[in-house]
Amino acid sequence: MRAALLTTRKEALSLYRAVIRASVFFVWRDDRGRVWRDVIRESARKEFEAGRGERDPEMVNRLLLTGRDALDQAVSKFLERREAIQREEDEEAKKGGGGG
Repeated sequence: MRAALLTTRKEALSLYRAVIRASVFFVWRDDRGRVWRDVIRESARKEFEAGRGERDPEMVNRLLLTGRDALDQAVSKFLERREAIQREEDEEAKKGGGGG
């Protein structure tokens, strides 16, 4: 049981660190003027604190899987959008560069 608890703790810390690392990409502001990076970090902290007292191993695993999936989806969408913006900028540069 102790080994499982340590493994779960390591997984939770790994996920939390991954969220913090990924949050640096979100530099724009929300409707209230807060930087999304800070909103994400605050939200993650609250979620992890709320889950801290959970003792049911199945629920802990579900929380970790859901969190990891949400992080993966957010980063994937961010990267897709960044690539789309880059393609748009490249197209604009081709159009603008050849006519002058």
